[in-house]
Amino acid sequence: MEEYLHNYFLGIMTDSEKERLFKELEKDAALKEEFAALQNSMALSGLMEEEGDKRMAAVKLKELKRMAAKRRVLRLSWKMVKYAAMILLVVGTWLLSKEYNLDIYSREYTWVQAPKGQRYMSL
Repeated sequence: MEEYLHNYFLGIMTDSEKERLFKELEKDAALKEEFAALQNSMALSGLMEEEGDKRMAAVKLKELKRMAAKRRVLRLSWKMVKYAAMILLVVGTWLLSKEYNLDIYSREYTWVQAPKGQRYMSL
């Protein structure tokens, strides 16, 4: 049965063998305690430092910093796009109003022409 336990934690058990192991665990309390102890030791050994952990940590930190910088650049770019759109909107509105308002006002005034002797000036 000890071989079943080791195979279980190595992940090389078939489904039928797993069912048999769990049935035995329900029946035998000593086997259940051994299973729990082995499970705890496997969990604790997973927490130990392994070869390549520092390199992987450095790579992941570098990747995190790159992603943060990329996010910062995207946020800044988006703000710049919004400001540029606002400026274009204001300038476009001003140009359109200048173009169309001058035509309207140029047609509204009246030209009065009087001969030299008939001009009257009031104060």
